[in-house]
Amino acid sequence: MINGVVINSHNKISLKKIILFCEENNIQFIDKDYTSNKTKHNWLCNKHNVIHKHSYDKLQQSKRLLCCAIEQKQTQTLPAAIEFAQQINLKFNVDDYKGSENLMQWTCSVHNYSHLTSFHRLRHSTTQKLSCCTRADKLATLEVRLNELKYELLDAFTCYNKQHIFYCNRHKQYRVSRPALLLNDGILRCCRGEQNSGINHPNFNHHISNDQRIKDRRSDQNKQWSIAVRKRDEYACVLCSYNRDCVAHHLNSYMAYPNSRIDINNGVTLCKACHNNLHKVYGKNTTRKQFQEFKDNNILR
Repeated sequence: MINGVVINSHNKISLKKIILFCEENNIQFIDKDYTSNKTKHNWLCNKHNVIHKHSYDKLQQSKRLLCCAIEQKQTQTLPAAIEFAQQINLKFNVDDYKGSENLMQWTCSVHNYSHLTSFHRLRHSTTQKLSCCTRADKLATLEVRLNELKYELLDAFTCYNKQHIFYCNRHKQYRVSRPALLLNDGILRCCRGEQNSGINHPNFNHHISNDQRIKDRRSDQNKQWSIAVRKRDEYACVLCSYNRDCVAHHLNSYMAYPNSRIDINNGVTLCKACHNNLHKVYGKNTTRKQFQEFKDNNILR
């Protein structure tokens, strides 16, 4: 027994070495029994008057208790935190600073918002800004992007990954999309369909001439004409009112009357059965008069 502390025979060091270690590091060993180097004991920091529980092996590696380590880290990183806060217009209470990894309140001088974060996380972030400043920068970028694409944001902005309602001034359509998609060089679906159609389509055959494409009814104008005719007739056959597998039929034939190919008044919606029966009766090139005769005779499916 030395100074009231019981020393076991299996200890790896003597109590004299422990006392010398405590004097060098300004700490005290306050337990009455020292078991081993790997057993946790109570140690008192003379500087901060705080008791910590550590083993001798761990304490010998760090050479200091936790309160002293926090103080040293605070002393080393506090000037850097103050300089960093001044550079990006932030404020924080110096008394609340306990280290670079401790959470504390940071106040944005621009937006007057407070955020709970650490100096380490803020300094090593991608933008090195608080979320309010990052949000404002992205919102400004989004406004520039909307002006380029001629879009309008109709509802209040809440989140970049949340669905919002946009209005396309080019196509006069309302679309639902995420702002994050537009910020990543994305576009609305109405513009995407235009971008991937016609000559921009990956399957577009550049070896076919325009005359051959018109003859084969592959032009964009003919497709738009077909959609307009079926939409006008509510996608139902004008003869039997069947609303499945309907096509747009030229009253005056496509090949015989080239000037009326894209005239919406030169088209009607027919189901496939009525369309096939009409061409069986009058052949390939039909006229408006033949269609009216077919309709009056009630030659239906």
